[in-house]
Amino acid sequence: MKLNRRNVLVGLGTIVAGGGAALGTGAFSSVEADRSVTIETDGDDSALLQIVPNEGYNGDAGDYVDDSDDSIEIVIGDDDNSDTGDTGVNVNATTTFIDLLEVTNNGSQDVGFYVESKEDLGEDELLNFKAENQDTIIENSNAVDLSSENGSTTISLEINADEDTDVNDFPDEVTFFADEDVYNT
Repeated sequence: MKLNRRNVLVGLGTIVAGGGAALGTGAFSSVEADRSVTIETDGDDSALLQIVPNEGYNGDAGDYVDDSDDSIEIVIGDDDNSDTGDTGVNVNATTTFIDLLEVTNNGSQDVGFYVESKEDLGEDELLNFKAENQDTIIENSNAVDLSSENGSTTISLEINADEDTDVNDFPDEVTFFADEDVYNT
């Protein structure tokens, strides 16, 4: 082969392209890198998942939902925290607080909203949380869809008490979830 300028340029181009392909594939086995992270928290009333007393509740949701701290607390039958003077729910009855809470997705992703399943939560249990259509939202298979940027729903609380129900039988806390993986399932 005759050595001229064109052949030299083609040869060098081939070497550069081959070397780049061999060395620049982007494949790697592992990377460890320390980076700084800044995470801000906000109260339930202005977070990415906003959980507040429902202003449209038939009555004053604030009588049963304490939002004076950064998270909500449902308080029923405690004279210290209730303006109503209520002493509790009826025995041998199902008491429902329809549309007690309002949940709004202020994030940029569509999510499914549900309450973590645990003992004494769900249909025919001590406590049940329901969506606007009055279907249970206990566990991820019953999640209600909240679209991104202000997708909203109201949540009802149902309390089932019989003659053997004691105040200590009720869960001390429940866990609300918003999960993009269960949206529209």
